[in-house]
Amino acid sequence: MKIDRRLKDEVFPRMRADKISLIAKKDSVICAFGARYLLTHREKHFISSTSRKMRELARILIEVKKLEPSINTLFESLQPKYYDLLVEATKCVAKYDTDKDMFLSPTFAMNISTSLKQCCDIAIHTIIKKEPTVEVATCEASLKTMINLLTSNWKFDISSRAGNDLNINRFNKVTIVPLASDIKLLKEYLITKSKEALNKLNHSPTDIDAYNVLMETIFCRIIILNRRRPGELQRMLVHTYENAEISKDSYEEFSEAISKTEKILLKRFKRVVIRGKRGRGVPVIFDTDTQEDIKELLKIRPNFFGVNNPYLFGKPNLTTTI
Repeated sequence: MKIDRRLKDEVFPRMRADKISLIAKKDSVICAFGARYLLTHREKHFISSTSRKMRELARILIEVKKLEPSINTLFESLQPKYYDLLVEATKCVAKYDTDKDMFLSPTFAMNISTSLKQCCDIAIHTIIKKEPTVEVATCEASLKTMINLLTSNWKFDISSRAGNDLNINRFNKVTIVPLASDIKLLKEYLITKSKEALNKLNHSPTDIDAYNVLMETIFCRIIILNRRRPGELQRMLVHTYENAEISKDSYEEFSEAISKTEKILLKRFKRVVIRGKRGRGVPVIFDTDTQEDIKELLKIRPNFFGVNNPYLFGKPNLTTTI
């Protein structure tokens, strides 16, 4: 079995050392699925997602094997006659409670069908590369039928119930919103810590602890202002921030349509668009105090990075983010 080099070098070492990972690594379709997922999700943080999705398929395969011991690989289970087995296996993995008629892991139940359809597509592309025979044509037709079953029937067997359970969980989820006074107190504390860290760095430009404190306080202040996902912000690149300078003439066309207050804000705040969930552009706003601190951070940055780290909030002497 030929395994993608990047999958072997980057994903396999990150996978948990257990039976589920072993089955995922040994199955050709699951490995091909992981390799394809990496091709479409090239950022480093998707390595963990690749591992998780491969393990999800392996867990399905384990349950299918329990129901039908003659099945050895995921490819063998992707047949229309085993569709009901896949449904039952999904219910087992998603912890379906027959008495309460609900899934304890509804998100898994909803998402696994997409992975299974992609595995069918991978299997089709694998077999059509072989010399055309009646057996190959039959197998291809069987896989296409399986895709149709997953597309048309899965929503009735799994997705609709899982979706309802997911919505009910969201309805009953308590959202705790911090008080404005608490946010103000936290911001003042972060600003104080930033000033202390800057003073230390002015006296000792190689103080790595002070650098980390400065970087972390800047990071937290940006999150408080923007309410962004930490993962999106921590992967912001240095050149993305530096190249996001706004020219003074950018807003001339609608300068008459905005108020004086908005004009002041446009001059004081910096706007940077970063990659968000599903590749969407996510704007991040930087106030003047934060911009000044980042300016100082970038000045002393070369003292702490002997390796190439492209992230604005990168860990000193490493290639990863905070």
